[in-house]
Amino acid sequence: MHPKCKKKSFLKMLPYVFVKLVCFVSFVSLAYRKVFEKKATTKLGKGGYEVVGNQGRGVFSTVLRVRYLKNNEIYVIKVIRNNETMFKAGQKEIDFLLSIKNRDNDNSKHCIRLLDHFEYRNHLCLVFEPMECNLRQLLKKVGAGKGFSINAVYSYAKQLMKALQLLSSLGIVHVDIKPDNILVSENRKIVKLCDFGSGYKLEDVEITPIIGSRYYRAPEVMIGLHWDCGVDMWSMACCLFELYTGKILFAGDTNNHMLKLHCEMVGKFPVKVGKKGLFWSEHFDDCGRFLEDVVDSVSGLQLKEIHNFTQPTRDLMEALHPNGTDEYNRLPIHERKKVNEFRDLLKQILILDPAKRITPEMALKHPFCKNPMKKSQ
Repeated sequence: MHPKCKKKSFLKMLPYVFVKLVCFVSFVSLAYRKVFEKKATTKLGKGGYEVVGNQGRGVFSTVLRVRYLKNNEIYVIKVIRNNETMFKAGQKEIDFLLSIKNRDNDNSKHCIRLLDHFEYRNHLCLVFEPMECNLRQLLKKVGAGKGFSINAVYSYAKQLMKALQLLSSLGIVHVDIKPDNILVSENRKIVKLCDFGSGYKLEDVEITPIIGSRYYRAPEVMIGLHWDCGVDMWSMACCLFELYTGKILFAGDTNNHMLKLHCEMVGKFPVKVGKKGLFWSEHFDDCGRFLEDVVDSVSGLQLKEIHNFTQPTRDLMEALHPNGTDEYNRLPIHERKKVNEFRDLLKQILILDPAKRITPEMALKHPFCKNPMKKSQ
């Protein structure tokens, strides 16, 4: 057949193919909705869940916005992927959420509330209170490269430190705190920590260099120290910085690159502490000098470039206001005071020695979290 004839024949079939595709998509969508119209038999009582929207999709789960047919209320169901590893992670998350719920009777500690859970067709399903979106999504709505006001960051920081205080009291480490795992209410006034499936009990902590998301990963994890709830504090500081600036604080490509960025911001890693880490020698020499992984441009060989970070080479206030002092000076006096308090809070969290890092309890007593912002007269 001539090529032009083939083309004409294909074009004639396009409407038929399109109709078939639409029918198939409609069928799949209907089937997908029906799958999760499951009759609940526990705390929410008998009835069904009608899927009204897709709240989000991750590697391990899909989050659906649903209507409970008995009371017409909106909830969110997290549907765990159907495999053994994810199922076990989901069960662990349920255990953590139930512990949190039992300790937080009045739902005031800013951890997401589990309302029910059930299995359906080998999927583990977790029912939650509805929230509008996560902070990553909200940052995008505000605009690329723009963060929130210092007053909003103060409000969110205070709430999130209460969440970390509760987790610490329960001996739970979240390990994957990032803007994606912090949910915000429809009115944008309330934030809650979510996604506890990667968490650990303190007695189950294991030494591995890849715990949590890299940009928010604490330095003690990367050098192989025994870690605890302090890793959540480090991650939270990175999140709070990002909420204010709209920028990622440490955007490293590898653990080695991340540690270099850490040293640039906060100075030399304490050698006595660092040498206890299983992976210390991969990134530092015996004197504590940093060994940067580089590739020789001529030979292509992997080399180590030595850096001696005795003092920070990057200023935190400049990072908070990268457009210069004029931007900072244009702020009202009461906002400048709050920004200074914010910088001090971050400095007390971003300490390489985890034993010297402040705790959630200490953070709540810090002027930034303790004192509401007062407008200057």
